[in-house]
Amino acid sequence: ICLNMLPKDEQEGKHGEVAGAYLLQITPKQAKVTTHDPEGITNGLTTLYWMLREGGGACDCGTFTDAPACEHRGILLDSSRHFFDVETIKGMIEQCTLRKLNRLHWHLSDDQGYRLESGRFPRLNEIGSWRTEPDASRYGGFYTKAQIRDIVSYAGARGMQIIPEIDVPGHVSAIVAAYPHLSCSGEELEVKNMFGIHERILCAGKDVVLQFVCCLLDEVMELFPYPYFHSGGDEAPKGEWKKCPACQARIKAEGLKDEEALQAWFTKKVLEHLQEKGRTAVCWNECMKSGELDARAVVQYWDEEEDAGYC
Repeated sequence: ICLNMLPKDEQEGKHGEVAGAYLLQITPKQAKVTTHDPEGITNGLTTLYWMLREGGGACDCGTFTDAPACEHRGILLDSSRHFFDVETIKGMIEQCTLRKLNRLHWHLSDDQGYRLESGRFPRLNEIGSWRTEPDASRYGGFYTKAQIRDIVSYAGARGMQIIPEIDVPGHVSAIVAAYPHLSCSGEELEVKNMFGIHERILCAGKDVVLQFVCCLLDEVMELFPYPYFHSGGDEAPKGEWKKCPACQARIKAEGLKDEEALQAWFTKKVLEHLQEKGRTAVCWNECMKSGELDARAVVQYWDEEEDAGYC
């Protein structure tokens, strides 16, 4: 097997233009993968693997040119509702690689649990990583920083980037259970054991909340050296914001139209912080409701509401 990496300007045809593209040449003496990036090597070897597997260890000679139709070929893994162990995640990454997927969108925080070790905010693990199930049993866990680095290395060796998601300002029951003062009311609550949309979200009127979020994102970014970071933004009910003096004061001080505009303001602050760290923010499509979402954000559609007006 020969692996041949060439600069883009030395290649001809489509396999020299698209990220992940490659040329696979099979002769009786060798199989040669030619490409201009590491992802092309991975894809070319994957094709060779499947050809040999389907052929029972043998394959026809020939020349094969292949290129991805989509740059982003991803899968979402939710470890908040269900905590997958490290070996299961590695097995899933392996299967994704064999199907030439190259992005793992990893949902690591939600109402049902916070799943990353935090040295800066230990209560996220002491409280936010565990929930009481309806049968009174305790369920949960979190990934240590060493485990995360191991998974990131494992994925990277297989050409897969990881896009972490820390959902704010909604879907934060696990965070608020650990640090109640981050909500509008400051009242205590438990990590949720049921799915759904929960009313308690982060308070957008308190400066300490944005300070907390930025500090938390910094800690997460240290573990994931990739260009995209998902900040959530979906299903954030505004009932508490409408009653919260701090949120209403923020709306007035910033000259905002309403609570949807307040979320756009909050999202912009998060986006700017991520950009300062060299990251591009990804958010769910609800962030567009105000019509004021910063154009630098990448929007991911999960629910195309026919009457939303922003699709």
